[in-house]
Amino acid sequence: KPQAARRERGAASRVEQPCHWHGHWLAEVMEGGSRSSQACVGEWHGRGKTIKISSEGGELLVDMGPGVPALTLVQTSEGRAWPTTWAVVRRVEGGRASGAQSAVYVFELPVAASPNLLVKKPTGDGVVEFARVGPAPAAALASAAVRSPEEKAAERAEKAEARSRSPRGKFSFAESLAKIVTEKKIEHSDRDRLAAAWLAYESKLLDKAVELFKGRCVREAEIQKCTATISFEVLSREIDNFPRRQLSGSTYYVGTWGEGICVEGWFWATRGVATNPVPGVQILFAEVLQGMIPKLVDRVRTLGFTTCSHEAGTWKISVSWPKPEDE
Repeated sequence: KPQAARRERGAASRVEQPCHWHGHWLAEVMEGGSRSSQACVGEWHGRGKTIKISSEGGELLVDMGPGVPALTLVQTSEGRAWPTTWAVVRRVEGGRASGAQSAVYVFELPVAASPNLLVKKPTGDGVVEFARVGPAPAAALASAAVRSPEEKAAERAEKAEARSRSPRGKFSFAESLAKIVTEKKIEHSDRDRLAAAWLAYESKLLDKAVELFKGRCVREAEIQKCTATISFEVLSREIDNFPRRQLSGSTYYVGTWGEGICVEGWFWATRGVATNPVPGVQILFAEVLQGMIPKLVDRVRTLGFTTCSHEAGTWKISVSWPKPEDE
């Protein structure tokens, strides 16, 4: 009987041990999954551009430089640790992220401690590699310690690809040209998006200006006049979120652009996406008005006035309408 009792206790301990090992392994894997989301944190550099990824309140924030709206990461590679992919999406009001379906970029990290971050557009085949600046974060290194066979295979594939390139791990000249084309396409795509945002915003401002213009004409008609001369600059002061002027010395510059609008959007919409803005140069408020007033005149002309003209050298638009017939 004592021997039988010992055998039962031994069998029980052998059953318990695998369960304990499995629970420990599962905890490590689950913890590794949470660490994988932090593996991309840090600074990445490629072709003169820098991407900074930081973690704040459980959210991964992306800083792609001045002129680019606030972005955040949404992990899309659920169910596997590596390679890990994230959708780069715009942060909306309240700090929330829009859905992955509205991604402006896709980031991919082959393995936790990978020295390269792959940046892609949601559509198309172009890929740009950004190199990690400095060591990988501790969370990435800890995640790398618990790796599945699939993760190890991905790491081996990445190293094999690096060896297949030209000597010393560098791209050939022809490959570097292809990378430049891809990067420029991505860069111009960003510029096109910002320019389109300004044009859509400008259109709404002009719609409000037309309504105010019509209200001024009604006032003139009520005092039995058949003409009106109205200043666009004066109207702009009454339009909510219109770019606000700021006096510097004796010159008015644009102080604020409006909600969600940046100077780069206006710049590329008016001067073309191939033109590079000069950092720190302020935009004349008069230049913004000058670009908008011909569009306002075109809209006013559709209202059926007898005459409609812009007085050269001013912000004034003069209109006239038919005089009533004498009874």
